[in-house]
Amino acid sequence: MMDFGVIPDEVTLASVVSACATLSSIKEGLQIQSRVIKFDKFRDDLVLSNAFVDMYAKCGRIKEARFYAFFGCSFEHQFAIAISLLRRGS
Repeated sequence: MMDFGVIPDEVTLASVVSACATLSSIKEGLQIQSRVIKFDKFRDDLVLSNAFVDMYAKCGRIKEARFYAFFGCSFEHQFAIAISLLRRGS
């Protein structure tokens, strides 16, 4: 999609990251994350941040999930992401 010049919105990206988490496709999820980092407007999106934390946790990368929860987003979103991790049992 992005290769053709179409920039998805936050909901689309979160859905794709969620699909990567469900399929344990960490490689594809990391590719999406690298593209998201390039676009500042996506960086502080709570739903997208939670999707990345969920992806890391479902793929067995708990340390990365915790790191991303606390350092990969704005301070305002860190509490909500911490709750998401606690619900997952991490």
